[in-house]
Amino acid sequence: PGADLVRTQSSLIENEIYIEGMGGDISWAPISAKQGTGVLELLDLVILATELTELTGNTAEDASGFVIEANRDTKRGVAATLIVRNGTMKTGMFVAAGSAVSPLRLMEDSRGKTLKEVSFSSPVRVFGFDSMPEAGALFSAHHSRAEADAAAQAAAQKEAVFAAALPQEGSFVVPLVVKADTAGSLDAVFSE
Repeated sequence: PGADLVRTQSSLIENEIYIEGMGGDISWAPISAKQGTGVLELLDLVILATELTELTGNTAEDASGFVIEANRDTKRGVAATLIVRNGTMKTGMFVAAGSAVSPLRLMEDSRGKTLKEVSFSSPVRVFGFDSMPEAGALFSAHHSRAEADAAAQAAAQKEAVFAAALPQEGSFVVPLVVKADTAGSLDAVFSE
């Protein structure tokens, strides 16, 4: 374990990431999933960092946040895991995640328990999207389908403007098919 820690610290310094105890201000905790060590210390560090940054949210607003991952469930359709950064969303509302839209009929927590309402700082699994939302896409909750469709259309237009701005000349295209279990895994394969 000691040699692994030295390699990790060298890699951090090499990439200009300076952690506490080595001249920086980024908190860290050594953990090992294989041995199960350091997890409690990491959780304590997360709680401490949350208290120090005084994170707050407004439950009166409609929910907004980002997509962590998405996949196609054979029984329930396109599903996405969302993190609510602010606000609240309830069943009966609609979610626009990038250019994808879903009615909030079924929401689950990380254990698969059905939820009726979700507030900020909560991960939630939403089912029933009309297309696959991209990992990292921003989402917003709306009270009507028309509002959600308008938000999705605005996001699609932004994506089209961005795609048109990319250089097309002189690029070489290699057709490639990549299969992954979730959109987040697929994004990791394509990232540099």
